[in-house]
Amino acid sequence: MKALYSLCQNVHPPPPDPILWPKTRQLADACNEDIYTARLLLLSLEKDGKVLCSHRSVQNSLRWYPVSPCDAEAEQR
Repeated sequence: MKALYSLCQNVHPPPPDPILWPKTRQLADACNEDIYTARLLLLSLEKDGKVLCSHRSVQNSLRWYPVSPCDAEAEQR
């Protein structure tokens, strides 16, 4: 989650256009994970209601965005 928050600026509702959300590849690289592991982790976070997924390819990539700025503060503690 820290990587997602660091790649998203000003996490406040409503979320910006999905083209501005981080790509799976960006998040994988930030976490030193392969893209498939990152995608599985992100899908799990989406299922838990912690992140939003574009669910349609934006420039051939899935995009991700945190649901709440409160999670960012909790992650930093």
